[in-house]
Amino acid sequence: MYRIRYIGDPILREKTKAVKNFDDHLIRTVDNMIKTMHTEDGVGLAAPQVGLTERILVVDISPLEEEEKPQTYINTEILEYWGQST
Repeated sequence: MYRIRYIGDPILREKTKAVKNFDDHLIRTVDNMIKTMHTEDGVGLAAPQVGLTERILVVDISPLEEEEKPQTYINTEILEYWGQST
């Protein structure tokens, strides 16, 4: 499992890198991110929130009474956005 990073941690401002190796290390990383997310009662967790700089996102919005069905997104990019920019 990982330690959650909070506002003010410099890694949260770093640009993320594309995942290039889809291997056992990535599988372990994703598994640990999912365990961390569930331990913290979260529904989503991005790699920088646990101190990693790769483009990895895990999400689990399955209802509590159903089996966990986490989803993993790798190398996602925001191509377009609307609204106010910060």
